[in-house]
Amino acid sequence: MSKENFYTDKIFKMVEDGMALVTPWGILDSADKDFLSFELAFFYFFVYDYKIFSKLDNKLRARILNKFLEKIQASRPSDFKDVKDVDKYYKKRIFSYFKIIQETQKMGEFGTRCADYINTLITFSEKNNVFTGHTVEQAEKELKPQIEPNKYTEELKVLLTVSSSPLMINGIDPTEIPRDDF
Repeated sequence: MSKENFYTDKIFKMVEDGMALVTPWGILDSADKDFLSFELAFFYFFVYDYKIFSKLDNKLRARILNKFLEKIQASRPSDFKDVKDVDKYYKKRIFSYFKIIQETQKMGEFGTRCADYINTLITFSEKNNVFTGHTVEQAEKELKPQIEPNKYTEELKVLLTVSSSPLMINGIDPTEIPRDDF
């Protein structure tokens, strides 16, 4: 297995694990699973990039990003005509998460802001049956007035905290680093 596949698989494993945390009796269970997994993939990519990928060789980091974008595009080819199309969503999401982390002082604040942002994107996407490419500022100004506020926010806060805090707080788990013999 190549290193880029190894790291990309870690992101999608986090998405899978995150989706498994959605309880059948919670409101998030009624969310459109494609929209939810799409947003979680970008969130987890940011978490991994912030803690792990940013420390890797730039060439490997670029290959990881390309593999990640290819997997998203391949999962929804009718929605994303090519990797460049997915890249537009990626850039807005990653810069938004980076802005959120710069503006927050504590892990809890970061989780709350991210949950609110993801709630806005998912709720708008579901309402209009379309993936949306808004930054956090655009979402707050343009989308929030059009959606049911905080529909999924509380459950998203729990989901994001439970699924990403160990990586964000403790740093790199030694089991996350691939052997050199890939």
